[in-house]
Amino acid sequence: MSIGWAQPQLRSPVFSVEDEALHFQNSATEMGHESRVQRSYEHGLGWVYTVWVDGFSTLEEARSAAERLAEKTAKGVSLVEGERLDFGAAPPVLEGVPDVHEIRLRMVRAMGGLRGAANTLKDAPSLMTVMERHLPLEGLRSRQVHKRMEGRQRLEVRRSEDEWLALTGPSGAWWLRDGEMRPVDVERMEDLLRLASPEAVYAYLLDLPRLLLEDEDYLGLEVVEHRTLAHRVAIVLGHRTRHGSLELVVEAGTWLPRRVSFTGAAGVTERIFLGWHAVGSQLSLPTVMEVWGGGELWERIRLEEIELSQAFSETDFSPPEMP
Repeated sequence: MSIGWAQPQLRSPVFSVEDEALHFQNSATEMGHESRVQRSYEHGLGWVYTVWVDGFSTLEEARSAAERLAEKTAKGVSLVEGERLDFGAAPPVLEGVPDVHEIRLRMVRAMGGLRGAANTLKDAPSLMTVMERHLPLEGLRSRQVHKRMEGRQRLEVRRSEDEWLALTGPSGAWWLRDGEMRPVDVERMEDLLRLASPEAVYAYLLDLPRLLLEDEDYLGLEVVEHRTLAHRVAIVLGHRTRHGSLELVVEAGTWLPRRVSFTGAAGVTERIFLGWHAVGSQLSLPTVMEVWGGGELWERIRLEEIELSQAFSETDFSPPEMP
């Protein structure tokens, strides 16, 4: 049956809650796509909401966007072009679903064990991370390069309006901004640099294995349903805690988390993880990590590079000579 649109479009699942549709639409907008929410009344259901995403000139472009949007939102995405087409082949039916205790153990192993990932970062003889950080509500976007070795640290931050350098080393702590190098308190500078470390940025993920094995709320998780994420099967775990509802979406096979959300009196807060990559035998990190609250993107972190044994020189942690 012809739909009558010349260009391909993407369609979200049907949402019974408008905020869920707006959240999906925000995800599409953040990816740079045009979208709109269609509101309709269904007998026996009441008002329902569907998000349409368009502006694609080719079918291949729409397919690529559908896959990325499905991964980002952890929701199914349909591709429509003339007549409705399903996006990709359905994943194989998941048989023999492990019980929730086994799922938690598999997740912990996939993330490096109880402390494996955290210890990999802590024990690295040297470490360099390059990441892009975006805080939409504050209008801030920056690229930061963080280096450390044997008690020495260096942080370069570049934003559209300025750039600066902070470092600690044998000569003390220094701050370079607006072309002026200033000595600063070592302890205060180390606190600042610690906030930019991967241990701080990925603190929740590094602690997730412990939460899965020890935290009362996470121990109450039960299998709720299966979902399709692009071409993969994901298992949804849920638990109503004393403070609200906890939901965790884990990809079957890799057993890595894709989304963790909590709904409480303050609304919905969720973390989304995309594009996991193994950094070491006990450390895997997502290429993109997002934190959402109340349907708005609070922060997006894109990991561009991480090296666990990078070779540095003393000049990397010494203030540059000023003219």
